[in-house]
Amino acid sequence: MSYNRQCILLHVQSVHYSYYCREKYYTGFILPTYKKLYNIEPPLLKRSFACGFEVSSKGMREFKNKVLGLTIGVKTYKARVPDCILESRDREIMRSFLRGLVDTDGCYYFKPKNRYPVISLCIKSRELINKVSEIMILLGFSPSVFAKGYTIYLNGIPKFRKWAEEIGSHNPKHLERINKIKEMLPWSNLDKLFSQKELVTAKTRACGACNSGSNPGGSNFSFSKNL
Repeated sequence: MSYNRQCILLHVQSVHYSYYCREKYYTGFILPTYKKLYNIEPPLLKRSFACGFEVSSKGMREFKNKVLGLTIGVKTYKARVPDCILESRDREIMRSFLRGLVDTDGCYYFKPKNRYPVISLCIKSRELINKVSEIMILLGFSPSVFAKGYTIYLNGIPKFRKWAEEIGSHNPKHLERINKIKEMLPWSNLDKLFSQKELVTAKTRACGACNSGSNPGGSNFSFSKNL
């Protein structure tokens, strides 16, 4: 999914496509992705604030508009979740969609006073905001939606941790921010030593050892009711 700003302009026979990001992100992620998806290697265009590429392609216009369902031209108040995302019923596809959407139009920040992280997404399209909220709920999140402000919030440590583990980001700026927020959160020592999957594996092995009456460490032990 994409990062920073995209622009798709419809011409008579083609689409003018521009994409701006950091050079390292372009060469390390965007260019290989476009080579894999479209078999193109557009030249790097550098600007004072970013870099990117431009492509004039009728085929890409048709694919993005008619297959992916992306809106051509001005998207304010008209942007919506592509049908191919909603109809897929594939949770991994939905996670990838949310990752790309928040990478382009979302932000991460930490409220020092309340000591909790916030993930927010602001897009001027009620239809898009409502559908994104439904996808988040389907994936186990509890978003706060402010329709008048066209904004969705995920507030608090549990939601932030779930997002970081299950959705994540490909945006270098967001990844840097996520890591800084993690450093400010009350992560336990176990969280620092093990990933969530490793914790589950460790617990499963421990339960299996207890049920079999054996000790993984090799010595016998018992629990006292007085402890």
